[in-house]
Amino acid sequence: MTTEQKREYPEEYEFVGFFECEPQMTDSDVPWCYNTAAYTTVRNGLRVECTISPGYGDMDLLVLNGEEQLVRLSVNHIQKIEFEATAESEKMIVEFNEGTILHPLILQLKPTVNVSWGTEQQ
Repeated sequence: MTTEQKREYPEEYEFVGFFECEPQMTDSDVPWCYNTAAYTTVRNGLRVECTISPGYGDMDLLVLNGEEQLVRLSVNHIQKIEFEATAESEKMIVEFNEGTILHPLILQLKPTVNVSWGTEQQ
């Protein structure tokens, strides 16, 4: 049996800055870290919907072009989320629990929307 690893998440305001919107919270009486926060933003005609449950280590990501679904991901066992901003791009990097074969999930919103993710070969 493995012990639960400590999750590392940025502060709530950093998510607001990255997505450039206030989240829709599942329960207004529950602190952000134990809640489910839904962020929706539009970049270059693409709508990005990201729902994060920090206390559970879960995230759902949906990228739409109009009504056409381009990307739909539902991930669990998130250990760490961090933001990376340079003059060229803004990214959210999602890392998974140690011992998984998952590469970090990278969501880029600027200058264009891009999602990259994968697994390692064993």
